[in-house]
Amino acid sequence: MKQLFILMGVAILFASCSSTNQAIVDFDKGADFSKYQTFNWYKDMNSKSEINQHGYNDLMTARIKNVVKSQMEGRDYHYVEDNSADIHINAYIMVEEKMGYRQSPFTPGYYRWYEPSVPYVYKEGKLYIDMVDARKKKLVWSGQVEMELYNDPEKKDAAVRDAVSSIFAKYTFRASQSITNGL
Repeated sequence: MKQLFILMGVAILFASCSSTNQAIVDFDKGADFSKYQTFNWYKDMNSKSEINQHGYNDLMTARIKNVVKSQMEGRDYHYVEDNSADIHINAYIMVEEKMGYRQSPFTPGYYRWYEPSVPYVYKEGKLYIDMVDARKKKLVWSGQVEMELYNDPEKKDAAVRDAVSSIFAKYTFRASQSITNGL
């Protein structure tokens, strides 16, 4: 019994230290998601100037498109190249530089009861995925999540996959099926 309590305590400790960011989604409750069967990319997907200023590039766009396409096809939607799509998808990352502080790891020759703080700059990204009714030109679903930004291509792949998956975990609609709760 004592071991069970110790194990539960360790599990709670690990769960509380989780750094997974929660996706936030919103949708138009008046939209009829059962009529959507096909999707395509929003025509201006790469033209957001604030994204281009931060180094958002074609490689990251391709990563996002691949994972979003896989998620949509896993929900029985069909990708179409022409303008006959029911939904246009727009996905983008907003990058913001932030300043943080950490404790100086070493102060030579001195012993202090505190260590001085050292400022550092890091980049925080937020992935947005929007779905627009192609016929009405109206936003019907939107999701967002904070994500890690890396320099390593393999870590970028994993970060995009995780971020898109966390958003789509809250997308409960399927092609041609009427589901009342989209959150």
